[in-house]
Amino acid sequence: MRKLLIAVLVVACSGCAGGVREKLLIMEGNFHLSSGRYNQAIAAYMNALALSGTPYGEFALGTAYLAMNEDAAALERFDKAKRGLAQNSEKDRELLYRIVYNTGIIYFEAGDYGEAAGAFRNALQYDSRRAGAKRNLELSLLSLSRDAAAAPDASRMENVESGEGDTLLEYIRQKERERWKSREENEPSPGMDY
Repeated sequence: MRKLLIAVLVVACSGCAGGVREKLLIMEGNFHLSSGRYNQAIAAYMNALALSGTPYGEFALGTAYLAMNEDAAALERFDKAKRGLAQNSEKDRELLYRIVYNTGIIYFEAGDYGEAAGAFRNALQYDSRRAGAKRNLELSLLSLSRDAAAAPDASRMENVESGEGDTLLEYIRQKERERWKSREENEPSPGMDY
């Protein structure tokens, strides 16, 4: 029955404007994507793009690439989708949010926490109620500050390796000697060894 209904919808929409056919192809692609059949999803999304090339098709294709860890291709498709939308259109706010949010995910996973924080901040401009974007912005900022705090330690190690940190290295050696001396003095003497 379900196959018959889908077949009737496809035949009925074959003469319709590209918008309906495109939506059906995107829905088909979403079904394949949720089932882990990435190649079939990409094929459906590409067919939808061939009909009219709307930003929704670009976003869907970018999402498939994101699921496949093809980050550069996903970013390219998200960028095309964003350029195809009216930035101040109320009806496109949801798609704009999703584009910018997913871009932030890509940057975060790549370790580019500054870009990720910027993307999540932009996503919150489109929808400030989203808890996921708020949490990810906070995680990005924490990761960014953690990396900034760790950076001076790395430069100090470079100074030690280059000989500029000899004073620090000598201090550590002295503390180690004192520690070993203290252990030797506090150990009980074995007494007479026969």
